[in-house]
Amino acid sequence: MNNVNIVGRWVSDVVSKDVGETTKAEGRIAVDTFKKEVAHFFDVEMWGKTAEIAAQYCKKGNFAIVSGRLAQDTWEKDGEKRSKVYIVAERIDLPPKSGGSESQESAAPARAAAKPAPKSGKPALAAAPDEDLF
Repeated sequence: MNNVNIVGRWVSDVVSKDVGETTKAEGRIAVDTFKKEVAHFFDVEMWGKTAEIAAQYCKKGNFAIVSGRLAQDTWEKDGEKRSKVYIVAERIDLPPKSGGSESQESAAPARAAAKPAPKSGKPALAAAPDEDLF
């Protein structure tokens, strides 16, 4: 089973680009540990409607709950094998700001979910039905 659920804050605005007939977005999220002076940073990749919504609402410093799976890219550079593990987000929840009942962005959906990218890491070409977006 390959499931990941993390809670943290975006290190920078999520950036999107069109890839073929779909959208890909990338961001980096910081997750605190029990030791307040230590944080872990994770790269997050999103596809389709999830990517579109994340690029619109996931801004630097915003709190998010990211659910998805781990993926790994491997390559060779200067004769050395390298690899990178990252999260492919299948769902992003944007909880309300503490101290108030309004969300981080007043028009932001409670969650962004779309048809997940295939296990190959390539984008899903069909978007999820609208009822999955809110």
